[in-house]
Amino acid sequence: MRYPPTISAALLRNCTRVLRIMAIFALPACLPPTKAQAQYDLYRFSRLDINQGLSHNEINCFVKDEKGFLWIGTMAGLNRYDGYKLKIFRHDLRDTSSLSDDYIEKIFEGPYHKLWAFTRNGINIYDPLTEKFDRNAQPFLSSIHIPHGELVGFITDIKKDSLGNFWFVSDSTGIYKYNPSANSTTRFYHREGDRSSLYSNSITSITQNKAGDWWIVYKDGIMEKMDGATEQIKLRIHALRDISSEDSLNYRVYADRQNGLWFYGVASSQGVFYYDELTGEVRSSNRLVAAADTFGRCADRQQLLRPNASHPQAFC
Repeated sequence: MRYPPTISAALLRNCTRVLRIMAIFALPACLPPTKAQAQYDLYRFSRLDINQGLSHNEINCFVKDEKGFLWIGTMAGLNRYDGYKLKIFRHDLRDTSSLSDDYIEKIFEGPYHKLWAFTRNGINIYDPLTEKFDRNAQPFLSSIHIPHGELVGFITDIKKDSLGNFWFVSDSTGIYKYNPSANSTTRFYHREGDRSSLYSNSITSITQNKAGDWWIVYKDGIMEKMDGATEQIKLRIHALRDISSEDSLNYRVYADRQNGLWFYGVASSQGVFYYDELTGEVRSSNRLVAAADTFGRCADRQQLLRPNASHPQAFC
């Protein structure tokens, strides 16, 4: 005699959970609009891809400049979006003032209103007045006493603080703060036996919180807090290193509006880590990996997507 197929108890429980979750998400659609829902209706999102002229759908980075333009770095060119149309910058073999490579890894705001585009073939400095690129960043970095090169380490990150200073992160020689007004550079580095100095010179990322303090993360997961006023290390934390399953990572860190810190490792499957300064705890999540850098750039500027005064459709 044949018997009809049966459903295991475990499978039945899983199906029940799925149905409950579906019911929870479906329920708001059956209810009258709330005040919160009405506020969400104020935000409208549109998609920007190759059908609208984007050079490629694989996005590596983006940044909003001081004029409100959104710069989007892809694996096939640099895009400038003004809210209405796109302009694409690409490598041109016949033009030495074009990008040195189309693969854009990072984009940063730099001193004197210039944009720094990091490619697989080095740093390109964009001048908005001429709309041309300088493929050799060494002369400018040397003029402000910041080393860059195979023998002295490479610049990997640039952050602008609330006072208009620019912080250049080296992968092996520490951090350099450049003050454009005074044309002066201050170096922060590890000094043996001095706990107020950096823990190490192998820095992967830095971010500034609302209070003006700097958070620094190292390849081995050590985190430090630098006092924004005294510019000395006042807190060193091992929590991220203790929870991470990898000994060395290229970490990225961003501070949110509540002074919480978000970390993730580039090309790592560990997901996102969140540090709560009030409790001193690091929590991990294996979600949001693909959107981590997108979230970080919004959180780092403490802004949401919204219209800009000078360019009404440009993004923040």
